[in-house]
Amino acid sequence: MRENSLFDAIPPEKLIFVNRNLRLSSIKMIGFDMDYTLAIYRYPDFEILALNKTIDRLIQKGYPESIFKREYGQEYVMRGLVIDKVNGNVLKLDKYNFVHRAMHGKRHLSYEERYANYRNKKLDLSSDDFLWMDTLFSLPEVSIIIDAIDNIDRQGLSRSIRYYELINDVRRSIDEIHQDGTLKSIVLQDIQRYIEFDPNLPITLHRFKSNGKKLFLLTNSYWDYTNAVMSYLLNNRLPEYPGWTNYFDIIIVGAGKPEFFNSNNNFFTVNTRTGQIKPLQTTISAFIKGVVYQGGNILDFERLSAIKGENILYIGDHIYGDILSSKKSTLWRTCMIIPELENEIRITKENIGVIKRLNKMEMQRIILERELNKLRYNLKYGMSNGIKRQFEMKKGRFNRTLQMVERKKLEMAARYNRYWGSLLKENNELSKFGAQVEDYACVYTSRVSNFMNVSPEEYLVSPPKLLPHELEIDEMAERG
Repeated sequence: MRENSLFDAIPPEKLIFVNRNLRLSSIKMIGFDMDYTLAIYRYPDFEILALNKTIDRLIQKGYPESIFKREYGQEYVMRGLVIDKVNGNVLKLDKYNFVHRAMHGKRHLSYEERYANYRNKKLDLSSDDFLWMDTLFSLPEVSIIIDAIDNIDRQGLSRSIRYYELINDVRRSIDEIHQDGTLKSIVLQDIQRYIEFDPNLPITLHRFKSNGKKLFLLTNSYWDYTNAVMSYLLNNRLPEYPGWTNYFDIIIVGAGKPEFFNSNNNFFTVNTRTGQIKPLQTTISAFIKGVVYQGGNILDFERLSAIKGENILYIGDHIYGDILSSKKSTLWRTCMIIPELENEIRITKENIGVIKRLNKMEMQRIILERELNKLRYNLKYGMSNGIKRQFEMKKGRFNRTLQMVERKKLEMAARYNRYWGSLLKENNELSKFGAQVEDYACVYTSRVSNFMNVSPEEYLVSPPKLLPHELEIDEMAERG
C-alpha cells in the first residue's frame, strides 16, 4: 500500500496545495474574504450580467454602441492578463515579465510585433500605461476591451476613440456598477442564479470552530449585500448556527482592502437594522461578538483581537487586495482561492499522457541541442574528421524534434485556453499570475470547503523545491 493512500480517494481538484509549510495547529484565527471566496459566483452568468451593465454605462458616457458586443467572449479572457493601454494590446507574461502571447483586438500579434514592442524593454506594470487583470471581477472587462478595440479598428474609429481613454473608461464603468449597486441589486433579486451554494461550506466552518479556532469575515462589501449573500450561504444550514453571524467571532464589512493593510483608517460599528454607522469608541479594548464593524486597519485589528502575525490565516481570492497586501504588511499566513483551478486540474488529468510524452520530447530536444552544439564547436575549430555529415544529420533531427515539440506545446496549451493557454504556466515557466501565487500564497486551493479534506491540526508540507543542478542529477539517475 502506498504511504499516501489515504489521500488517493480525494480528487486532485479538492486538495490544498502548499508553497510554504503551514502548521494548522498553530493557527488561532482564520479570516475570510466573501466575494469569490466564501461566495463563488456562477460562471458565466455573473460575467454576462457585468458585461452588459458595463456596456450600458459606457454608452451613457457617449461611446457608440457599434463598438461593443453583447456576447461574453469567454474564450478570449483569463485572469492575470495585462492590458497595454497605449497600444491597446492584451498581453500574457511569464514570471520574468517576458511577453509570450499578445492580442490586438482579436488578432494575435506576431513574434516580430511582440519583439518590436516589448523585447529589450523593462515593463513597469505599476505605471498608468498598464492595467493588470488580477481579479475574477475583471474578466468581463477583458472581453469588452478586446471586442471594442477590434471594432474600433474595423470601423476606422482609432483617431476619434483613443485606446487609452477607452480602457480607462471601461475600468471606471465596471467599478461604478459594482459600487453604486447596479450589479448587486440584480444579484440579490435572483441570488441562486448568480451565486453557488456549496453544501460543504457550513460544515467546513463548523470543523474549524469545533477545533477551537476563531473565525472572522473581512470583506469590502457593505452590510446590506454581505448580510443577504451570507444569509443565503449559511442561514439555517446547521442546527448549531441559526444565523450566519453565529459562525464568526469578528465581522468587518466595507473594509476597503488593500488600504486596510496599510492605512490608519478608523473602525466604525454598523447598526444592522438601519445600516447607519458610528465611530468605534477609542476606549474599546476588544471586539465584541455579534457587533458588525466597518472599515478599520490591521494594527487596530490585531490589538482588538489579541491575535497577530503568523497565528492568523487569511483566505481570499484577490492576489493584490487579499494576498499580496497582507503578506507585505503582516506576518499573516495566506491561502489563495483559485476557482479556475478545478478546470485546470481536470484538463491536466485528461491529458496527463500527452504531457508526459511532451516532457520526454523536451528532454530529447535538450540532449540533441547539446550534442549539436558540441559538433558545431568541433567543426568551427577544425576538428572535422568526418563529422560534418554527422553534424548535418543531427541538425536535421534536431530541427524536426524542435518543430514537433513547439507544435505539441501549442496544441496542449490550447486545451486549457485557445488563445492564452494555462492560467498558471506559460511555456516552461510560471505565468505572471502563477508566479504571484507561488510568491505570496502560503497555500492555494479551488474553494474554501476543500479544507474539509484536511485535519484542522494538519501540518501542510510543501513538496521539495529542486534547483536546476538537482533536477539534472535526478534526470541522470533516471537514465541510469
